[in-house]
Amino acid sequence: MAQKINYSIAGNGPCVVLLHGLMEDLHIWDDFSKCLSEYYKVICVDLPGHGESDIFGNVHTMDFMAQCVNAVLENHQISECVMVGHSMGGYVTTAFAQMFSEKLKGICFFNSHAQAETEEGKKNRDRAAAAILKSKSELIASFIRDLFTKENREKYREEINALIDRAKNMKPEAIAAAQRGMKERESGLSTLIEIKAPVLFIAGKQDPVIAIDKVMAQAHLPDHSELLIL
Repeated sequence: MAQKINYSIAGNGPCVVLLHGLMEDLHIWDDFSKCLSEYYKVICVDLPGHGESDIFGNVHTMDFMAQCVNAVLENHQISECVMVGHSMGGYVTTAFAQMFSEKLKGICFFNSHAQAETEEGKKNRDRAAAAILKSKSELIASFIRDLFTKENREKYREEINALIDRAKNMKPEAIAAAQRGMKERESGLSTLIEIKAPVLFIAGKQDPVIAIDKVMAQAHLPDHSELLIL
């Protein structure tokens, strides 16, 4: 039986592709999609193992996820787009740029970056993949809360709990497959140097996961780069 990649399309005009992060789904973009679809054709994709998309194996590499996104574009005969990737979606965007740069009119790293995983990070990915298979619910809650500063955990308690509830619908095998895929991702720094399309970095000054100095260093690499610090 054929396996499925779920996605949504709204609006008309130049194409914007929105890619979510780990343990999210395409609905994370609902507010953005509603606004953007007034002017653009907006495609939101459930990456493999997320949302209503199927699990394809023990490892969902960023290259494989990018190929799935490309298949969606080809299915609708879309030859160019602006691609926005949040967190893991940014890693998928990097892989897409490495393979299909001619299709990109612009890219945006939304709380994300193009660097390969560090050695310590690889170990953490392995530990996370193993742990999630043993105790999914507890780890999902702590993982998602740790993405926010202490102040914002209180301020956005309702929204964070909604994220946790949606993430709990994921199969642990899917989360582990994504963790393993992120562990194996290649550096995209050379891609940032070579890419002709403009690049936007959106970064959080108090982001507890991705240090702002890492993003700022990468923002110097493309010929045309812009940085928005929240």
